[in-house]
Amino acid sequence: MKDKTTAEITEDYYDSKDANNFYQNIWSPDYTHVGTYKDEEVSIEEASLAMIKRMVRLIPKIKKSTKLLDLGSGYGGTARFIAKTYECSITCVNISEAQNKINNKLNKEAGLDEKITVVKANFEELPFQRDSFDLVWSQDAFLHSDHKDLIFREVSRVIKNEGRFIFTDFIKNEDSSPESLEPILQRLQLNDLGTFKQYDRLARNEDMAKVYNKDMPDMMIIHYSKVLEKLKADYKSITKKVSKKYIDDMMEGLQNWIDGAEAGHISWALFQYQKKKVWI
Repeated sequence: MKDKTTAEITEDYYDSKDANNFYQNIWSPDYTHVGTYKDEEVSIEEASLAMIKRMVRLIPKIKKSTKLLDLGSGYGGTARFIAKTYECSITCVNISEAQNKINNKLNKEAGLDEKITVVKANFEELPFQRDSFDLVWSQDAFLHSDHKDLIFREVSRVIKNEGRFIFTDFIKNEDSSPESLEPILQRLQLNDLGTFKQYDRLARNEDMAKVYNKDMPDMMIIHYSKVLEKLKADYKSITKKVSKKYIDDMMEGLQNWIDGAEAGHISWALFQYQKKKVWI
């Protein structure tokens, strides 16, 4: 029997009933990404929104005419905030049909279904024409790809000249050993993580210049610690909505990621690149 691809594993995971019940009820109804915290009193929801606003401040002003592509869009919380605030058109690309269904439902309820288009696709092979978007955005999604070179190639193809590519992702330390990463990667059945050097190199290879990189392991530690604390505090009620095995595995996995970040094996970071003007 043929082994599943990383994309198929990711799709199965996020399509599962347990995963959707967990993220919708425990993490956030809108967001599945790490947030940014001014202090530990900030809620998960507030921190997630604060991270979106922080990323918006780092890019050129979003206009009504801006065409934005959100890769690995999850439940579409980022797209709804940006579409509502800036009235621009957004295309969400996501591999999970279950998440896409919820995204479409929430968009319609918010009256944003004409502004936001949800497409089921793999971000390693985008179904769009060259030079289709002014801005490509992603939050905590590229860790699920074993072919990060294809992501950068596709982004460079669909983004317009001088367009921005901004994203967050989990990365590893260049010196991290396979043994130190093994329990970390196991949580989401990952094979590896990217690095600062790798992303900078892939960007250069695809005619994109580095604008801004920021290492933020402390934000990941706070965010995952808050989720873990919530799971421990509400364990009995949570395991009525989500299977005990899923929650137990999640708690162990979150602790491994916290420990890995504190030990310097992994981190969470923000990246921004700009497509150079290319004459064809």
